Amino acid sequence: MIKRNSNAYFLSSDKEDNTFILRILLSSLVTLTFFAFIFNVIKFFTVKNYHGLYPGTTAIFLLFFCFLLFLSRKGRSTLVSYFFLAILFSINLYVSFHYGPDLPVSLLLYCLIIILTGILLSSRKAFLVSVLSAFVILFMSYCEIAGLCHTENKWKYEIIHMTDAIVYALTLGIISLVSWLSNREIQKSLQRARRSEAELQRQRDILEETVEKRTAQLKQAEGERIAQLYHFIEFGKLAGGLFHDLVTPLNLISLNLENINEESKSKISQINKTTNIKKYLRRAMYGTKRLETFIAIARKQIQESEQLHHFFLSAEIDHVVKLFRYNTNLAKVIIQYKKTREIEYYGNPLKFNQIVTNLISNALDSFEDIKKTKKKKIIHVELYKKRGKIYLIVSDNGAGMDRKDIKKIFDPLFTTKEKNTHMGLGLYLIKEIVQKDFNGTILVKSKLFEGTTFSISFPFNQIQP
Repeated sequence: MIKRNSNAYFLSSDKEDNTFILRILLSSLVTLTFFAFIFNVIKFFTVKNYHGLYPGTTAIFLLFFCFLLFLSRKGRSTLVSYFFLAILFSINLYVSFHYGPDLPVSLLLYCLIIILTGILLSSRKAFLVSVLSAFVILFMSYCEIAGLCHTENKWKYEIIHMTDAIVYALTLGIISLVSWLSNREIQKSLQRARRSEAELQRQRDILEETVEKRTAQLKQAEGERIAQLYHFIEFGKLAGGLFHDLVTPLNLISLNLENINEESKSKISQINKTTNIKKYLRRAMYGTKRLETFIAIARKQIQESEQLHHFFLSAEIDHVVKLFRYNTNLAKVIIQYKKTREIEYYGNPLKFNQIVTNLISNALDSFEDIKKTKKKKIIHVELYKKRGKIYLIVSDNGAGMDRKDIKKIFDPLFTTKEKNTHMGLGLYLIKEIVQKDFNGTILVKSKLFEGTTFSISFPFNQIQP
């Protein structure tokens, strides 16, 4: 696969080089023909008895070369090369036929055609052109010696001999051979250079891919560590309220155990004693269950798990609401939780728990700037399923946000609160969890001094994939 790509790269590079050379030649011819046209026009109108080329003829050549240049820029370089070389060869045939095959300019023009063929087309075609040129020189020389054709030979000092024609033909052959060898070595050098360039390009691509992959892995690991740290920080903020909630069931258990102890020592009837002990045991068991509930909630906040299983979304929301009970009571905030029915979901319950925890924590923080308000501080939590999607809405009537802050709210390390107490990672992590773990979206609407609403939607997934 790589070899084919490399060969294609070499061929395209050779073609680009040949096209560049052809365009340079044609551009030069256009420039020279243009100046020749200007010169002919001036001579035609200023010189009496003018016997040179007419300006119209020069204009035709100018338009012709412009047309060839236009075709080469449109991707027709090979066709233009054949046509250009054929025109040169035809002009040289006319010159050879009119002035003789041994005209120095004609011989030089044959050499030029051979070299240009090797550059623009290939060394093999240059060799064929040299054979054809040698045949033309030999044939025309024979015709002139045999008197079969008459040429303008006033420029000659002596009549051409067949030996001269053979020398000319051999000279063209030698020029063709040297040109072929030179082009062959140049092409080999270019291929080696381009092969090295292609290999360096491939190694660079592999290196870039490796670096990008490793960078992504490091960013993911760093993001996970930051998320864990932030999760512990949020739990630390709730720890005081959690410990307060743990004290109440512990007091309930302790008080009822003391009552049972005192009841066992009392001298009342056995029936009354048994009845009172059962009552105190029920109260102690109730306190124990509340204690177990709070411990389970606390454990869920600090544990780390990527396991997927079935769970009820509303149960996770209930746990989070209980977790914030002390903090909401302290801040005089009411959490109104509205749910339609139990929704069973297959996924990671801890991730969903983190989403709800961060949203409620964010809503609770929004009331810090409006402590003196007389209106009720309310956080609305709504969960429902509609058309194969689950929707979680968390809204508050807190301080709200400015429009310019809404655009940055999901950026990492951005916060509208004091930076010594808030890291600005909560909403960023929520968005990452919603998109990666639940394949969902999160939207925010907010108005300054009126409140904020976060809307999360993700596909309903009840069956294990």
